[in-house]
Amino acid sequence: MGTRTEIGVEIYETANFPTPVVNDDFQSKIVDFDIGEDVTAILLENNEVFWCGSKLAYKPEKLKLPKDIAKIKQIAVCFRCVAVLTGVL
Repeated sequence: MGTRTEIGVEIYETANFPTPVVNDDFQSKIVDFDIGEDVTAILLENNEVFWCGSKLAYKPEKLKLPKDIAKIKQIAVCFRCVAVLTGVL
């Protein structure tokens, strides 16, 4: 079964039950999440964002953000994209 390279049967699109998102790499509490067509984004209390989803990453991976990013207020996803809102203009 392939998880990132789409080798084998794609059970993610045909499974009739959700796959639990468990990650030992989370160093903080989850404060927000958003679910799109093929992606899930997870915002942690320590201002880190993780993403995962069908054809993207089976295990949540840390989203690469600028080191000096302001406090993230909200996250949003659409198809295979993740947006972060900091509230700073």
